Amino acid sequence: MLTNAYAIALAPNPLAGIDAMLKRCEVPTRIVWGMADKIFSRQSPDYLDRVFPNSRGVRRLEGAKLFFPEEMPEVIVEEAKSLWTARTSGSQS
Repeated sequence: MLTNAYAIALAPNPLAGIDAMLKRCEVPTRIVWGMADKIFSRQSPDYLDRVFPNSRGVRRLEGAKLFFPEEMPEVIVEEAKSLWTARTSGSQS
């Protein structure tokens, strides 16, 4: 199973070609990206940041790899709270 996941990760970006659908996404989006993983291009988070119209930017985690959410849950919690707070504040105005 790990071999298949690795092979899939080496394939071209699976999001490429669905740009039009991603560009219609109205949900505020924050990209949190582990920069130490060699499987994905270092430009991948920038691609996502450009495609999502309501992107709230990219947080790059040096030294983090693919499964960093399990290793650094506090980062995900921090980013989620920030997104939710901004969304709540924006909806009240």
